[in-house]
Amino acid sequence: MKKWLAIAAAAIFAVSLPATPLNPCSAGDDVLATGYACALGPLTFSNFWAIPVPGPIKIGAAGIVGSEAILAFNPGFLQGPYDFWFGFNVTGPHKGIDMDLTTGSSKSGIEETVCAVPLGLGGSCPQNQILAHLTVFSGQRGEAAYLAMASAGYIFKDVGVGRGGSLSRFSQSFYIVPEPMTLLLIGSGLLGLGLLRRRIAK
Repeated sequence: MKKWLAIAAAAIFAVSLPATPLNPCSAGDDVLATGYACALGPLTFSNFWAIPVPGPIKIGAAGIVGSEAILAFNPGFLQGPYDFWFGFNVTGPHKGIDMDLTTGSSKSGIEETVCAVPLGLGGSCPQNQILAHLTVFSGQRGEAAYLAMASAGYIFKDVGVGRGGSLSRFSQSFYIVPEPMTLLLIGSGLLGLGLLRRRIAK
């Protein structure tokens, strides 16, 4: 147990190091590759880690649907009993999360914490810094909204596969917030439509 905590401490302290995204998040990318970081819309994902490392964890799909930035992860084909920790950083304006285990798993569960500050030993987060916390089991989907918009989040997942179960896919979504320029353009467009309607009415 002490060895695990020491390894966890080293990995979690390492995730505080900044990373520069080199590419958009793409299917097939191994997020555990050294220095990997990627961008999806206004969000940047970096400093991925896992303990113990189950093997490559690849992006199965990535994209933006409506107001959600979605990442699907493929950790290979894990058979239970198996447990591991998985974490990463997200930077950019977002206001909530969604976790999906409706496909690619059986007898599995993920407990997730999103922290506003870098994680402590064993993925701990001060109570007053928890942005969201939820647990999802196979066949389920869960979501949690933040009390306020956040510009950064430190993700910690405790992943468990029960005896006789398996896990080959889990998805994570972030509810994104339009950037100020986007809001300005939307506002300008609405104003233009309003003026056009007034002209037509005259």
